[in-house]
Amino acid sequence: MRWTAIVSTLAALTGVALGAASRANAGGYHVEYAFTGGSDAASPHGALMKLGGKLYGTSPLNGANGLGAVYSLDPKTGAETVVYSFKGGNDGSNADGSLISVGGTLYGTTSGGGGSSNCGSSGCGTVFSLDPVTGVENVVYAFKGVSDGDEPFAGLIKVGGLLYGTTFGGGSSSCAEDCGTVFSVNPTTGVETVVYVFKGGGDGYNPHSNLIDVAGELYGTTESGGSNNCFAGCSTVFSVNPTTGVEAVVYAFKGGNDGAGLVAGLIKVGGLLYGTTVAGGGSPNCNGGCGTVFSLDPATGTEAVVYAFKGGSDGAFPLGDLVAVEGFLYGTTEGGGYKHGTVYSLNLTTGAKTVLHSFKGLDDGNAPETGLVYSAPRLYGTTDEGGGVASCGKPGCGTVFSLRP
Repeated sequence: MRWTAIVSTLAALTGVALGAASRANAGGYHVEYAFTGGSDAASPHGALMKLGGKLYGTSPLNGANGLGAVYSLDPKTGAETVVYSFKGGNDGSNADGSLISVGGTLYGTTSGGGGSSNCGSSGCGTVFSLDPVTGVENVVYAFKGVSDGDEPFAGLIKVGGLLYGTTFGGGSSSCAEDCGTVFSVNPTTGVETVVYVFKGGGDGYNPHSNLIDVAGELYGTTESGGSNNCFAGCSTVFSVNPTTGVEAVVYAFKGGNDGAGLVAGLIKVGGLLYGTTVAGGGSPNCNGGCGTVFSLDPATGTEAVVYAFKGGSDGAFPLGDLVAVEGFLYGTTEGGGYKHGTVYSLNLTTGAKTVLHSFKGLDDGNAPETGLVYSAPRLYGTTDEGGGVASCGKPGCGTVFSLRP
């Protein structure tokens, strides 16, 4: 069972609602757009990105063909547009990851589609390009599964002339869901190379998040593997040399007061890496802990828990990436607050943590699963549910929201 599924189960069972939020609606919280389902997008999963005055994101559901979409939002007017609806088959389906811009063209991944029969009827996933002006989409590479990798849930990064990413499955068959890979794709030629195949166990497996480039080394996280103190390992931070393919486990989480379960990626602030774990931290208010924010020195492998979530009004189960703005980290939790998640800030100097907004569900939004993007003077993010649109059932199809940091 994946950490994301466990978090959803724990949130439903525990409620993690111990009181009112400490600082709700501090930054002028506003729902910018409520998705309507149907041919519109729904349940946005990929974090937003900025390009040419608009925000772009992905949805694994709905769209004109019911197989996911790429959408844009004009933050000045609130106008939302479905830029492209995936078709499945040889085309992609179910876009979960964030987008990047390379010369004004958007690149991303789909966890399904591509036409390979090695992963069943849904396909093994794709890397795609999309012209945000014309809406013309092309499959740059279609994964073949097995040793090639399948299910690229995460987005991409560009290093030199290549795009790099991860697949959740494929590679080695020594893991229950295959172990996953790190890959590169040439966006011009479409040539794909498997850079590293995870081995499972102490090596880590099933990478779910974006990579980052730190002085020529790629750093990322695995959702499983590492220490065996947890049901399928407590997760790892790893590095890979993109030229040699040499991989190293930089840190293996231990669970308990330490973190466990890495779904989000990393960011670099100063000389340290920062990230979140969905479990661990030692709080008794959540089964297995309510999650943490941690720091990691990539040179020494020294890890420290910067903040351990307490559940209830404090928030619980951070799933999304962090963003750094002027000495503060900002992020979201899927649970806690008024049961429906929070937006929080963390002062890197003092360690003080503040709840900026607690979601109320329904029209307000519910269950933020992605990180935030800063477009001065506001932070923008998405919720997986909420918005109050009845076509997706209660509590709605998801939202794009904003607030001041």
